[in-house]
Amino acid sequence: MLPCTKIISFIEAGFEDLAAELSRAQLMTLMMAATALVLGCPFNLSHMARSWLGAKSVNAFWYVVNAAKIEFTRVEDVRLKMIQKRYAGRLRGGRFIIDDTMSHHSKLCRVIHAVFTFWDHVLGTHVKAQCLVFLYYEEDGIKFPIGWRFYYKEGKLGAGQEKERQLGSPIAYKEKYRLAVELITEAQQKGFICKVVVEDSWFCIEEFMKELRQLDLVYIFEMKENRQIQVSIPPERRRQKERGRKRQKWYESVSLEAFFNAMGGEKAYGFARDLETGKAEKVLYWTQAAVVKMKAYAGKHTVVRSYDPTRQTVKFLITNALSWEAVKVITEYSVRWVIEEFFRNAKQLLDMEGACVRSKQGVTLALFLVTYVDALLHFEVYRRSASKHSPSEPVTVQSIIRLAQLENVENFIQIVEDTEQWIPFRDRWLSVLKKHAVRERTVRKPLVELEPSCPAQEDERAA
Repeated sequence: MLPCTKIISFIEAGFEDLAAELSRAQLMTLMMAATALVLGCPFNLSHMARSWLGAKSVNAFWYVVNAAKIEFTRVEDVRLKMIQKRYAGRLRGGRFIIDDTMSHHSKLCRVIHAVFTFWDHVLGTHVKAQCLVFLYYEEDGIKFPIGWRFYYKEGKLGAGQEKERQLGSPIAYKEKYRLAVELITEAQQKGFICKVVVEDSWFCIEEFMKELRQLDLVYIFEMKENRQIQVSIPPERRRQKERGRKRQKWYESVSLEAFFNAMGGEKAYGFARDLETGKAEKVLYWTQAAVVKMKAYAGKHTVVRSYDPTRQTVKFLITNALSWEAVKVITEYSVRWVIEEFFRNAKQLLDMEGACVRSKQGVTLALFLVTYVDALLHFEVYRRSASKHSPSEPVTVQSIIRLAQLENVENFIQIVEDTEQWIPFRDRWLSVLKKHAVRERTVRKPLVELEPSCPAQEDERAA
């Protein structure tokens, strides 16, 4: 990897709005850290220092993330205002996507803020990780993260949280859906208009639905297959079940699969035949939809059964938009995939899980950097795809990163061609490489005979 030569142009333009809230040294440090992440450097202070050939401002990054006084509420407001300014007039009402992710940590688990032991359903085992609830926005190709919250696990606090509590910082346990409601409410107060809220099955609970209905929002959830539908009992069976006082309404609960198997009337949706290329039509989904009452949820909902013939998988979707057809529900829900792309980019391209910072401020600043850079990357994608002189399809985030790496190479070539810049740059580069070329192993200590421990220590060890 080539060393970083200059701050990437779109990073410098994107961070200029923070100049009013941060000192010049803090701003330069964050821009240099963001540039290093985009160019492929791990989220590690030592690696960043080597990428910038030991620049002092990067060596001061530890101070910025741990001790510098930064008002994150004001800095976050600047980030959101920057987004609204860049997409001026284009944010007319999009989709709020809610999901949570785990940021795994293999080292320093006991002292990193907000790390708990969670069950990871993907890995099928318990892991030490941070659990983060994110709110993402999508509207006609416009994508960016709005906010996030730490999920603190109820029960015993970890070493990092206990230290925060002793310093007077409150650690409040809240359920994930309440964190999601806070994020949605704050986003609306800051001017982001929501038309649909999309979530996966882990948020599909009545308490969350009730909060969204009170906010007058349309929601779409994926449901687990064990949910049941309330079906009215036919009159002939009703008379057989009557005992004592008659009731006006009779219902029984049936499984989702049994209900839709009895209903029939499947519709196919997919791609029509392409006459130019000769490609045959392709069915993507077989769907069924019905307005029903669910046993677990209040009121009426539209429930959609979607079968994917390629993967041979079934999904059940539920929404409070009673007039929507199945194809509209599936189309809106499919947008949820953009938050999975964000998680992938944050972990693989921006190394969110590799951040070697422990304090609450450090972890918060690391997440701030990741979300800020992601918003800037997607704005570059949007800017290039919206250009009148660009007839091609929208580029990807990976393409923007490769273009940033190309810009760094071009800056490097300019330095090479300028003798006055190249000689001191070369000497500094070689000195940094030589300094970190050899890494010595820790000396192994010899074993020595120890004095017998006292009975009190033995009792304590046994306990």
